[in-house]
Amino acid sequence: MQPESDSFGRRGQGWRGAEAGQADPVVVAAPDGGTYQRRWADALLVAVGLGVVVVCGVLVANRLVVGTDVAVFRRINHWPGWLCPPMWTVQLSGVIGALPLVAAAAAS
Repeated sequence: MQPESDSFGRRGQGWRGAEAGQADPVVVAAPDGGTYQRRWADALLVAVGLGVVVVCGVLVANRLVVGTDVAVFRRINHWPGWLCPPMWTVQLSGVIGALPLVAAAAAS
């Protein structure tokens, strides 16, 4: 039997909410047969992140975005059309190059 892991999927002595006087963490089975713990703090972080996204969406929908942000956005989006192909090439090379970089980082 493999040892339990912390909320980041690392096996070993992870944080246990029950020891800190909180509710027991949820233990979930991983596809490789091991287990990992979900802390209630994980759900709180998800809720806070979702709240930030909703607040930002409301600000944008009600046109309450600061004038500087709008000015920069319009300035960049109104660049000459001939700049599109070179900028697209750089962007695409970054997207394509990101996968091998992430794979190399994960392998090490």
